[in-house]
Amino acid sequence: MKEKIAQTDSNTEKKSHGCSGSSSGGCCQGGGGCGSGDSLELNQWPIQLHLVDLESSDFKEADLVISADCAPFAYPKFHERFLKGKKLLTLCPKSDIDQESYVEKLTRLFKTQNIRSVTLVRMEASCCSGIEQAVEKALGDSGVNVLIKEYIISSKGEIV
Repeated sequence: MKEKIAQTDSNTEKKSHGCSGSSSGGCCQGGGGCGSGDSLELNQWPIQLHLVDLESSDFKEADLVISADCAPFAYPKFHERFLKGKKLLTLCPKSDIDQESYVEKLTRLFKTQNIRSVTLVRMEASCCSGIEQAVEKALGDSGVNVLIKEYIISSKGEIV
C-alpha cells in the first residue's frame, strides 16, 4: 500500500500527485513548478530526452538546457543557476544504449522548434563528452546555428 505524502504550507495542505510521463507539461505547468522549494525552476515534464514529446509547444522558441542525468545532483544550485526561464532535457551517454537516437531526436527538435540557445551542463567524467558530441552533430545535421554554452561540473560539485 502506498501512502500519499502531504506537506503543510501556510496552513494549506498540499498532496503530492503523480505525473504522466506522456503528458506535455504534466504536473509542472504554471509558475509554481513541481515542488515547494524556493528556487525550483523546472517548468515542464517529462525531462528525459527519450521520453519527451518533441512536438510539444513547450519547446517552441525555447532556451534549452541539456544536462547529464547526474549533474543536477552534483551541483546543488542547478535550478537557480541554469533553469530559470529555460526548458530542460536530461540524458546519460554512458548508461543509455542508443546514442544515435539522441542525435535524431535533437536534430528534429532543432529543425522544428526554433530553439534560441543551448546550455550544456555535464560532468567532468569523460563519458559525459558524448552529450556535447550529440548536440554538435544534431546541430550540424539540422543546419541550425544556435549559441551553445557549456558548463562542466566536477565530482566536488563545482563548475570547472
